[in-house]
Amino acid sequence: MKMLPAENNLVQNTYRAIFGNEYPELLKLFLAHGQVKAFAKGKPLFKENDAPLGFFWILEGNCKICKCLNEEIEQIVTIVGPGDFTGITSCLNDVPYKIGCVALHSSTQALFIPKESFYLWLTKYPGITLPLLKQMDSKIDRIENRAAYFLRKTIDQRLAHAILLLRDKFGQNGDNYMKLRLSPQEFASFIGTTRTTIYRVFKRLEDEHMIEINNKRLRIVDDTALRSLAHNA
Repeated sequence: MKMLPAENNLVQNTYRAIFGNEYPELLKLFLAHGQVKAFAKGKPLFKENDAPLGFFWILEGNCKICKCLNEEIEQIVTIVGPGDFTGITSCLNDVPYKIGCVALHSSTQALFIPKESFYLWLTKYPGITLPLLKQMDSKIDRIENRAAYFLRKTIDQRLAHAILLLRDKFGQNGDNYMKLRLSPQEFASFIGTTRTTIYRVFKRLEDEHMIEINNKRLRIVDDTALRSLAHNA
């Protein structure tokens, strides 16, 4: 199905913001075979153990990449936003998705690339794997670095680090509130603790005037103090 003009513009503008004029064959693949899909908050782009029909490239909004530890507990592996790929490893290896991907915003949009189209394009333009592999490597580095950091830090330090990490990656609004909104449970899943503990640490950080939470929006009040806590040995 052919893209609508607004969808075409969204794909091209996002592409230029991420890749500039590099890898033109990858953009051609996106425009020739991509399908722009919209997802409501809480809706999965794909589920853990699903057969891989293709992969996604995030255009707007954010998604959590998560793994179910049991029926009630999930671990957020990482969070992706505009310009990030997700599901591509399973697509390349043609194995079920080892993780799930769930929209965090009601306005999330992603470009879906069917795996058959991708495989066919890959035989013509093998160089399109370069930007994909670069981003996959960068994502793995982020996950490994965060895991190594969390192993030796307290919960307070983990939360401070997570807040700074997510603010720096996804930005803030004009009033300095973080663009990315996570629930206390999602923060808990991201840093490996409980929701009750997150509430206590949030209260402590607010009392010490490092952050401010207003109507589920989070703002860093004292960047220096929060950064000092996060990196304190």
